[in-house]
Amino acid sequence: MKTLSFILSLIMTFFGSLAGYKANRSEHPLEVKTVVSQKSPLNVKNGETNLHDTVEYAYEMKNTVQGVFADSQRNSFRLSNSNAVFTHGLRNKHTATLEDTEGNCYIADSFKTFYTEKNGLRHYFEDKLSVNGRVNVIRLGEYYYDCHIRDFSSDTFKVDKNYHVYGDRIYSQYSLYSEKDTSSFVSFGTEIAIPKSEVSDYTVDKENGFAAFAIKNVGVVGFIIPSNGSTEDFFVDEFAGKYIFTQTANCGDGKLIAYNSEEITESNPPYITFGSRIYTDKTDNFDGIRAAAYEERNPLEDIAVGDNNAECRYLGYDALRGAYTFTCKGTDFNIYYTDPGFQFNMPVTIKGDSVDRKINIRFFGQNGCLEAAAVLDDSNNLAPVDVEVCKNFCGDGGEGFYSVRDYQYGDSFIPFSVKKNSENRFTMLHLYNGWGKNQLKQLSSIEFHVSYYHLSTGTTESNCIAPYSVSNGDSDGWLLPDFRTRSGNVWTGQPQYNSVGILKFMVDSGKYAEYSGGRIDSCGQCFSDITNCYTDLSGRYTYSLRHVEFPSNDENRTFYRIELKFNEDTDFDNFRKNFSLFSFNGRFVAFNKLGYLNSDNKTVSTNAVTGGKDVYYTLGTEKPYYSFYDVTEKTDFQIDNCFGCNFSFIIRDSEIICGGTKSDVKYAVRLNGTEESTQGDLTLDTEKISFKKGDSISMNVILLPNGVGREKEDTHALSVRDEEDLTVRATTGKATGDSIVPSVAAQDNKAEFTVTGGKNLTAVRVDNITTCAKPTIYVNDGVEWKELDNSLHGYDGYSVTTSPDGTYSVSFVYDSDGTPITFRVEA
Repeated sequence: MKTLSFILSLIMTFFGSLAGYKANRSEHPLEVKTVVSQKSPLNVKNGETNLHDTVEYAYEMKNTVQGVFADSQRNSFRLSNSNAVFTHGLRNKHTATLEDTEGNCYIADSFKTFYTEKNGLRHYFEDKLSVNGRVNVIRLGEYYYDCHIRDFSSDTFKVDKNYHVYGDRIYSQYSLYSEKDTSSFVSFGTEIAIPKSEVSDYTVDKENGFAAFAIKNVGVVGFIIPSNGSTEDFFVDEFAGKYIFTQTANCGDGKLIAYNSEEITESNPPYITFGSRIYTDKTDNFDGIRAAAYEERNPLEDIAVGDNNAECRYLGYDALRGAYTFTCKGTDFNIYYTDPGFQFNMPVTIKGDSVDRKINIRFFGQNGCLEAAAVLDDSNNLAPVDVEVCKNFCGDGGEGFYSVRDYQYGDSFIPFSVKKNSENRFTMLHLYNGWGKNQLKQLSSIEFHVSYYHLSTGTTESNCIAPYSVSNGDSDGWLLPDFRTRSGNVWTGQPQYNSVGILKFMVDSGKYAEYSGGRIDSCGQCFSDITNCYTDLSGRYTYSLRHVEFPSNDENRTFYRIELKFNEDTDFDNFRKNFSLFSFNGRFVAFNKLGYLNSDNKTVSTNAVTGGKDVYYTLGTEKPYYSFYDVTEKTDFQIDNCFGCNFSFIIRDSEIICGGTKSDVKYAVRLNGTEESTQGDLTLDTEKISFKKGDSISMNVILLPNGVGREKEDTHALSVRDEEDLTVRATTGKATGDSIVPSVAAQDNKAEFTVTGGKNLTAVRVDNITTCAKPTIYVNDGVEWKELDNSLHGYDGYSVTTSPDGTYSVSFVYDSDGTPITFRVEA
């Protein structure tokens, strides 16, 4: 839940290339590629699960959608998937360009929207260059981005250009809003221009609902018109050496009510909307778009929902979003906090027709507190299909003008394969607090005026990640808002804890790098694992941030793998003063005390109030840390206002490569504190330093919000620091070397291993499994092997996902006091 008075202005800092990654599960690579790398084929055996085709399709689509700013000035925004790149201008130029993944252009500088007055005068929203566009991706995850280009306006009208991007397709949806009741227009539409010299052939097929152009030496681009009545007409004209494709909305009686009118209802929205599927292929004929148009305009009809506990029903095909949509009820934070075993179970049967189809499915939950989801096959076994969850709590005024009637939702999305004449049965599970006998750990997205990932342990929020940053001003670089303790006091109204601080990475003389892509390796249910990459504005260095959380319920240990790599020789005149590897500001609270490991490797404490002057403290080398605690008297009241706790930064291990060799330079804390504001930055204890191309700084750390904030000692931080790091020793199989998640590669679908270290609830992962059947997990109590039974419903208590090498990974949660514990996993 967002903290009180948390109303911030939007800034999203995407930059550079599209993200795709080379397969590697032991560590997350730093490099960001320009296209998604090829994935090994999955070894899904027919008969192993009735969803084998869906497992393969979901695997192919996973993490192929990306969205970044296309340049360092954020003049345009770039969306990409496995076959297309769509770049939309925001400043100076407001048009869009569509290319294939190799940079060959289908359509350049087009995609305009307009409204037409009764006197015939046409107004293009993109022509008013004094108005800048703004981006908000309000749903994002492994399979689907719901991207909005907003704030283009003309007179009283505003247009919302919405692009629904899946791994293999893009849908455009355009909506017209008005600031006052009006009937002063007769049409609303889009116009796309293509030079005739670039077109070898084109067609307008009104009967089958599409227009298409064969672009010389590139392929076919076209627009598939939905048959839902939202479009009034579409046609192609020739003008000034160009083909002009025009699509207009069905405007009904031509009236548009004001965006803030009391007359707004679900059936009487404050906008007019229409759209199309943007189709591309690499052929020189229209067979592909004709087949795709048939599927879009003739959706599957034989879809049924079985008996369920969620009042679930099938709504139909949402042609503008491109999703087969089901609706279901949801719940709030509190109801199932005390009933962690509860799940909404929604069995569905989808029958194929005369053609093979790849579709997208959305379960539209009527509440914003959905935490995670899972899929069962027709045998009620857990299917290795990740589920993207997106939600909106509502009530925080997230999108202002466009959140006319702010509403809650808890959505789940999956890609799905439907073979012709097939019958496909599955069950969608909507999860809230528990997964088996433990609380679940999840990563979802949440709607706000900046894009957010939301993480929680059950219904108790842990952290939020704003990959494009959230700020109080341009380029603020704030990446971890809603950073919550677990060892403080629970709120009276819901099972949440206080949040603390403004947290940033790589602050370089007040400047910040730009987001350049990311991937999700685990969205739950046993642990969350996401990596985001960033590029320095001048291209001197890139870095990646791997964020991992386990479902621990004593402390919110937030594990990070930070990798900074220099792309060119880079000199710093005063690194200690001007560069922050990590930056923390208390925001609404300040601290009296700083605890840290000094240069003699002793844990000490000192006054955190420096009178607003920079003071440096050199850190030791034996698991260095620093910690802010004991909130000042002037800011203590914020704790009772649901904000504030302690903060600690613990370095588990690190390596600095400078000049091609390992450096012994130490870390330092740069402290600047008053009774009303605390600023603490991690830097290097050196002024002049020169890095060569290929040099790097890497570290594994724990970020730890902790305690109430009134503690006089930093015992929470010291307790976590003293925990032995997680290590794995395998007797059957092989430890993979993952520096955060204890992991073993199975041998012949078996693994036996001992995990040492850690504390509380931790997840372990077993890779290289060639079957998606439920594994058997044993634990040795020192005398005998006993089955580890985490399950409440038979299918839960563990997770199974597809892996980059074409096999499966099985994860489960165990409770540890840090002493060695031995497991055996058999699949």
